[in-house]
Amino acid sequence: MSAFAFRVGLVFEWGGVQYRIEKLQPNSQVLLEQVDNGSCRLVMRSELLEAYCDTGPTGIKATVPEEVQRSHFSRPLSDLPPETQAEVRRRKHYIDVVAEQGRPSFTRGYLLPLLQQAAASIDDKKKPSVATFWRWWRRYQIDQDARALVPQSRARLQRNGQSELFEMLRDAIAEAMAMSPLANAVTVHTALERRIQAENRRRLEDDHLRAPCLRTVQRLLNDAPKYDLAMLREGKPAADRKFRTVVRSVKSSHILERVEVDHTPLDLFLVDEKTMLPLGRPIVTILIDHYSRMVLGYYIGFGQPSTAAVMSALRHAILPKKPAEPVVPGLKVVHTWNCYGRPLALILDNGLEFHGNDLESVALDLGITLQFCPKREPRFKGTVERFLRTLNYSFAHQLPGTSFARLHQRGDYDPAKHALLTLVEFRHLFEKWLLDIYGQTLHRGVNGVPMALWDEGAQRTTIELPPDLAAFQRRIGMVEERALQHYGIDLNNIRYCDSSLNRLFDIHGPGAPMRIVFDPDDVGEIQVWGPQDLEPVTVRATLFEEYTGLTLVQAGLVHDKIKEKGLAAHDRDAVRQAKIDLAEGMQQLLGSRKQRDRRRHAELRGLSATRRNKGTSFGDSSSPAHGPSLAPPARPSKRPKLRLVEGPAVETTEPSKLLPRFTIKSERLDP
Repeated sequence: MSAFAFRVGLVFEWGGVQYRIEKLQPNSQVLLEQVDNGSCRLVMRSELLEAYCDTGPTGIKATVPEEVQRSHFSRPLSDLPPETQAEVRRRKHYIDVVAEQGRPSFTRGYLLPLLQQAAASIDDKKKPSVATFWRWWRRYQIDQDARALVPQSRARLQRNGQSELFEMLRDAIAEAMAMSPLANAVTVHTALERRIQAENRRRLEDDHLRAPCLRTVQRLLNDAPKYDLAMLREGKPAADRKFRTVVRSVKSSHILERVEVDHTPLDLFLVDEKTMLPLGRPIVTILIDHYSRMVLGYYIGFGQPSTAAVMSALRHAILPKKPAEPVVPGLKVVHTWNCYGRPLALILDNGLEFHGNDLESVALDLGITLQFCPKREPRFKGTVERFLRTLNYSFAHQLPGTSFARLHQRGDYDPAKHALLTLVEFRHLFEKWLLDIYGQTLHRGVNGVPMALWDEGAQRTTIELPPDLAAFQRRIGMVEERALQHYGIDLNNIRYCDSSLNRLFDIHGPGAPMRIVFDPDDVGEIQVWGPQDLEPVTVRATLFEEYTGLTLVQAGLVHDKIKEKGLAAHDRDAVRQAKIDLAEGMQQLLGSRKQRDRRRHAELRGLSATRRNKGTSFGDSSSPAHGPSLAPPARPSKRPKLRLVEGPAVETTEPSKLLPRFTIKSERLDP
């Protein structure tokens, strides 16, 4: 480490001003010269020592010369390789031998005997030349620090006038990484040689560049900034995530202040209730409270993430919960799900289902703030991201039919063959795990039990609900704008018209813009707001009996079938026949050997956790409007019987390692 001494010529910073020691007086006074304007100041040495011990802004800070900043090795010498440390001691030995003779004269006649004497004392077969020793001496005398003698082989290319090689090397690294993220030093060296050869063909023979060896390229790659290499290999977003610095996480002071939303495919295969054939992996939408880490609501379906799924999950989160249908024998959910209320802010990513007028309009009506994370930055809603991982790893992976998170984890395990849970059974098991295991286990992120934190927060927070349940059901849904016509309103190829439109027609007249809100899970009726109206009116479809209970996807397929036959969309018989044709097609999908066809069947039926409770699904015989049942004849079920085996409670403080308190065993039933 370099020494700090009050000597003539020393430059230091004192109170934000740079001074140079001009003269040291015998009476302990020091004459200082201000560097920027040349003014002089006379101070006592004791005052300087007192300022040196001050670590605040008024203390003395040493100024490192610019040449030292460029070439000085600032780490401890013990961090260097042994051979480099030995070289530093060798150079320091020569300097000490010459310094013992007083101030040297840099001539060959004076220095050669001293260098030979120093080389003989350590048995050095290769003593330095006078010019080399002079460079060592000059660098060491800057601040009397042995680290100035560290070999500067890393700057050798620049000293040799080949700094353009660094530019070519950067281009070669980028070229190699663009071809393959796993490019190594050999690939980079080959690309660099190719670039040097192309450059030398444009130069004179005396001005050719010499390519560095492979070992030099390897050393330069090892010394290159790891962030730059990661950016070339994985892209800038991935490099930013990998090298980010987390100062502190987001804090929330009460429940419902911050609710995070996201989707994920479950690592689990579910089966159809009728045929017991695997339908595929469902998509779950989760709303979780950031303060308590308790789940507010969810939606499970087989369709892709959509605004309709978000609306259904938001509706489930705001309203008080009803317990799931107990379909697994012997499995009882002990704790009640008392999480409900209007959130103050929803934290969303930039998925298409979160952008648009639908969610924004509903949030405006309910007084909810929408906050969008930066693109490709899931860490801004890390609570829901971490919960979705816990949901898959700690729950879904423990159930029969799990697909695991990675393909290589399956081995010979076939999730489609081992799947035996239906959607309603899964929902029952999920709420059991959520309320009795996850909600009652210590969460390290908040250092508390999620359910207990919610109950504590509910005592000091006023939970708000919509003023009227019916009005809330009418206000939450997909939002569109249509013009009022004399025949009613056309929306999604369905005509809506009944006597409730008379008042709007009399007040606003034909062509007036109307705000439409509809439920994508049931297109039988819509809510219509006239200009400046405070409340909507409910308008039914002209073919209400045919369209009620149909989802938006099903209604679109019905219209496509009618269009194929060239029939009128308002023809009741045509709509009924189209539904029958689609039911036949869906039965074919259901019996298909291809899993994607069966998954498509589940999507067309509108199979989801919320619609299962309504008891409606397209093609079921339970609804007369759907026409006759086209299901195959009943046959003995080969489905394994579920049997619940109670086990001891698992004591753990890490949510990612939670295990269910129950296991599912299967037993084959004889036909």
